[in-house]
Amino acid sequence: MKIRVLGSAAGGGFPQWNCNCRNCSGVRNGTLRARPRTQSSICVRGRDPLQWALVNASPDILAQLQA
Repeated sequence: MKIRVLGSAAGGGFPQWNCNCRNCSGVRNGTLRARPRTQSSICVRGRDPLQWALVNASPDILAQLQA
């Protein structure tokens, strides 16, 4: 079994769309060197690479699967 973390941020991702704290605003304006993160979810794969399951799929799922 393999587990892949697709996202590790809180419910709104990072930076939060509705937050203007020092960290979130710093990421938006480029003064904080941090990578944006998507909402938390994981992918679990069994022995067969074609059999997998998404756990806690979020609205960020398209970006997570493309990464």
